[in-house]
Amino acid sequence: MFLGLGQGIFIDAQIKTYLVDESLSEITFKIKHMGVLTVEGQFQNIEGTIVFDANELVRLESKIAVNSINTSNKSRDETLIEESYLNSKAYPEIIFYSERIEKNEIMGKLSLRGVTKIINLPFTIEFVDDNQFRIVIASTIARDYFDLKFGSMDNLIGNEIKVDLKIAMKLN
Repeated sequence: MFLGLGQGIFIDAQIKTYLVDESLSEITFKIKHMGVLTVEGQFQNIEGTIVFDANELVRLESKIAVNSINTSNKSRDETLIEESYLNSKAYPEIIFYSERIEKNEIMGKLSLRGVTKIINLPFTIEFVDDNQFRIVIASTIARDYFDLKFGSMDNLIGNEIKVDLKIAMKLN
């Protein structure tokens, strides 16, 4: 038996586990700097699993490699992974795992630089082609919620981090 899942996507009416397809996934962010500039960047390495039971998303787990940050400025990228910022040596991954999923919202735990907090992420499912679909998330995360303080630069960096995730899946 097959059940429809939005925009013509069909999956078997059973539990299916998908792996994140890194080549088709996008993790981007924007943050204000000095009040007027916007720094944009992305993380290029993501892995994870996504589980559907029939036509319902039931679990999402992902890990993002902090060292894969890319803001199109190598010097800035090297600074961002240092101890005073994201501290990639001590915290090499940003980790998220869902605890509950209702309708179009994923509630789960995000671990960032050693701080784990519960967050709610609105999501949609987007059709890519006949065999691919992805989970799309657009949200804002507050730096201070994760105790991301950057010393003397702290007042120059905005508190809100706008994140956009397009997590593509392939059947495991």
